[in-house]
Amino acid sequence: MTQANASGKVRRGAGLLALICFLVLAGLGIRHVVHQPYFDIHHIEVTGDTSFTNVGALEKTLWEKLNGNYFFADLDPMRAAVEEVPWVASAKVERLWPDTIRVEIEKRRPIAIWGGTRLISDRGEIFALKNLDTPEAQGLPSFSGPDAMAHEVVEMYGPLSVTVEKLGAKIRDLSVTDRGSWSVVIEGGDIPSTKIELGRNTRDSRVQDRLELVAAHYQEVSRMMGGPPGSIDARYVNAFAATLPRERPKTDAQPSAPGTAAGSAKPAAAAGAGPAGADRAGTTRKGPSV
Repeated sequence: MTQANASGKVRRGAGLLALICFLVLAGLGIRHVVHQPYFDIHHIEVTGDTSFTNVGALEKTLWEKLNGNYFFADLDPMRAAVEEVPWVASAKVERLWPDTIRVEIEKRRPIAIWGGTRLISDRGEIFALKNLDTPEAQGLPSFSGPDAMAHEVVEMYGPLSVTVEKLGAKIRDLSVTDRGSWSVVIEGGDIPSTKIELGRNTRDSRVQDRLELVAAHYQEVSRMMGGPPGSIDARYVNAFAATLPRERPKTDAQPSAPGTAAGSAKPAAAAGAGPAGADRAGTTRKGPSV
């Protein structure tokens, strides 16, 4: 090895060592700078719909969860603390230069009371409150079923509501069993509280289609029966059955039997002449499909 080559290697080694020292010192300097009080968090902003909570109390909780300055604050515990609030669907937590943390809240939108004790959102999220005596819970319909089917119930509610609204009524109760059998209670306008059994979705007959059939013939059936049906069983293919109205006007020709209330639950085939008869729309009642 020549003296020139050795000298070159020494210079390169010295240069590399100098670079390493510079990077170490720079890193230490940057670390010192970013930990200066100037970068401490001085403000927490809570935005979005906060009508459901005490903003001051929520901000206090966020300050307690804050650990670190602008560069080193761990935002996940803050987000988790906000999302523990029952009304919160999600929370977005971000830094705003130079000293602010902003929390944007998305509120859950309840569409029904679930199982009589909890609420369910339009996303199918079930959540519990200390009590249901809140303005947001007033006037909501009731849903019930297995918790695992909550999303399906929300999805079913939309199209069924559209059909019921054609009658000038609303769904007051929507239920599904663990076997997938559906029923609704409707009410509104000239329609008293009426339960409609819809059964299960099958290859030949959907729940929505059965309710559409009821809506299409409801007024005709009400005229035939002398009043709104007491209840309706739509668990058939292209037909449904109805019970007599709960209260029927007494006439001289049709007096109530002694000891029997007018409008007893005597089954009457709606749009059908009997268990196997052709209905008025030309369809045949085949018996319960589900």
